[in-house]
Amino acid sequence: MKKQITEWLFGKQTFGVSIRLSAGENWEVDFVEIQRNSKEIKLIDKGDAIRSTEDLWARLPEHGKISLNLSGTGILIKEVNTEQLEDGIETILPNVKQKEFVVQNLSLKNGKSILAMMRRDLLASVLEEFTKRNLWVTDLCLGPVSLKIVEPLFANHTTLIRLSGMELGIEAGEFTCFQRSEEIYSGYYSVAGEDLLSRQLLPFAAAVSSVATIHSKQQTDEVANLSQEYFARQVLKKGGFTALIVLFLIVLLNFVAFDSLRKEQTKFSLQVETGKNLLIKLDELRSNFTQKEDFLKKSGLNKNSQLSFYADRLAADLPVEVRLTSMEINPLMKKIRVGKESRFAANIIMVKGETMHPLQLNRWIQSLKLESWVAKLDKQEYFLKQKNKPAEFVIEISVQ
Repeated sequence: MKKQITEWLFGKQTFGVSIRLSAGENWEVDFVEIQRNSKEIKLIDKGDAIRSTEDLWARLPEHGKISLNLSGTGILIKEVNTEQLEDGIETILPNVKQKEFVVQNLSLKNGKSILAMMRRDLLASVLEEFTKRNLWVTDLCLGPVSLKIVEPLFANHTTLIRLSGMELGIEAGEFTCFQRSEEIYSGYYSVAGEDLLSRQLLPFAAAVSSVATIHSKQQTDEVANLSQEYFARQVLKKGGFTALIVLFLIVLLNFVAFDSLRKEQTKFSLQVETGKNLLIKLDELRSNFTQKEDFLKKSGLNKNSQLSFYADRLAADLPVEVRLTSMEINPLMKKIRVGKESRFAANIIMVKGETMHPLQLNRWIQSLKLESWVAKLDKQEYFLKQKNKPAEFVIEISVQ
């Protein structure tokens, strides 16, 4: 998992750049572009059109990852005994201070090694050319040292590998010797199914060395710092992009959740509003019911109606000489007025009539007092308005 994350952050694209330094600014440059897909390394561009440093800068994309190979003026490359390297380069070059140099080596057969070294200030000036163009040198190889990674690919070669300014002896896929050469060789080599010019071997090997080892080999501090800065930039770039995606997904999920909750809230709000309306209507109905109930209680209509009973009992002993004109059960105590509560006389029967025989009326009244349902007769009024005309009477009966 760590390896996959590292590959993802560093990217699968690498540019191998080979520079043969010279006393002037006219460096000899070569360029390849490779891409790593799973376990396969694919050569994308051989840089055939690269002829100068201007061509190189034009072809390299901004913030590209560079695996750099340096050779030429200012870089010492020589064959030494491997045992000498164990004691430090001071035993080989007595006047050299190792801390002022970048030192790399390539092991050969028969106890020999290729020693490659250059001054750190010279390296800094080269790296500055890449840095000011926003190019990141994440790997550095001196001379033929980068060829170690592709050494097994030359198993079919049993003579010499000719490069610009140098030759390497090879036998059965292992390097055997090194020597300088001024001969310009422009032949092709078949490497991993690709036909490469001799000048393309070093940038190709540098690029492959970079992606094949995933930056696990020891590097000079200057290149290691650039590699760490590139890594940090990739973390910010890809990590930030990933964070934006995660943030977008979180916002999207929150929006979906919010939309769902909003719909639920709307539904519940409608239910609450409906409930409020129902409660208001219920309160209105209760108020209406209470008013009607009070009306019935005050009017006495909430009790079983005994209208027929009272009418029957009143008429039972009514003399023929007496005529009833009206009967009110629970009559109004006052006239109905707008905005005023109506009041009724409960358990009261108001009887009105007329007669020309007061004695018969009185006899009937006395008989009413004997009725079981009559509590008392509270009011008796008798009006004679005209002589030889029936008199009017009013009787107020309190019932049990």
